[in-house]
Amino acid sequence: MEGINQADRKVQQRIEKFRNKVLDSFFLDITSLGSLEVLTAFCILAWLVEPKLGLEMSKSLALTVAVVFPLKYMISRPRPSGSIGEPAFSPSFPSAHSAQSFSLSVAVGSSIETLLIPLMVLSALISFSRIYLNMHYFSDVAVGATLGLAIGHLVIFI
Repeated sequence: MEGINQADRKVQQRIEKFRNKVLDSFFLDITSLGSLEVLTAFCILAWLVEPKLGLEMSKSLALTVAVVFPLKYMISRPRPSGSIGEPAFSPSFPSAHSAQSFSLSVAVGSSIETLLIPLMVLSALISFSRIYLNMHYFSDVAVGATLGLAIGHLVIFI
C-alpha cells in the first residue's frame, strides 16, 4: 500500500505545478457534472424523454452507488488535504464521481453509440478533475473508473 501512496503523491505533486485560476474554474465546473445530484437529474430527464434509456441509466447509477459508497466507508481512506472548492465529507476511496460517470457513459453509450466516445472523454475529464482539485488520489479515480465501467457493462447484461 505504501508504494501506491507514494505514486499517488507523485501524481499530486506533478499536477500542482499546472494549477491556475482558469483551470481551477474549468475543473470545478467539470467536476460538478459527475455529482450524484446532477447525474440523478440526467437519469430523470432521460426517463421523461426515453423511458427505456432512463431506466437503464437509473439501474446503472443505483448499482454504482450501492457498490461504491459501502466500499468508501469500509476502506475509509482519508482524502488529500488542501482541496480546491467545496470540501467533501465522504472517504476518498474509490471515487464516486469517476465510478458514476463511467457507469452512466456505458449505459448511455450502449443505447446511443454516437455518444459513447464523447461521454467517455467527459468521464475522463470528470475523473481528472477530482485529482486536479485535490479531492482524490490517482488510485481512487482509477479504481472508481474501473468499477464504473464494470458496473455499466454488468447492467447492460442484466
